[in-house]
Amino acid sequence: MGERRVSDIGTEPRCDKHYGRKPNDKLGDIAMDEMNDHEWDELAEAIVVWTGKGSLKYPARSEARLAERLGQDAVAKLLPTIRKLEADFYASDARYAAADISEMGKLASAQFQEKYPRLPKTAVDAFAWCYTWDYK
Repeated sequence: MGERRVSDIGTEPRCDKHYGRKPNDKLGDIAMDEMNDHEWDELAEAIVVWTGKGSLKYPARSEARLAERLGQDAVAKLLPTIRKLEADFYASDARYAAADISEMGKLASAQFQEKYPRLPKTAVDAFAWCYTWDYK
């Protein structure tokens, strides 16, 4: 599994069934309500690295980049959670409700942050960057 390109991403929400998830639900192997601040920070860093936010001109999710930066053990531990969080973010209806890309990102981010208030802003911004790129 390598990089996923924009052309690989559909125009419909990836996983609407995850949109109703609550912050204390279990995502992958991680129980969200049991995570400490260090674990939230580690997850946020992994999301930023995986999406390419800050290092690429456009989103390109990469398991290889994540493994290079954080190690294969971190990939095995965090990637299922990252993908489920991404599905939750993409379940937003902001692409239909917003007047422009900026508003779309803000609305989707606000909806997501209501469910995951402890996830650092850097991770939310990385998902918003991907979301607005994919639905521009």
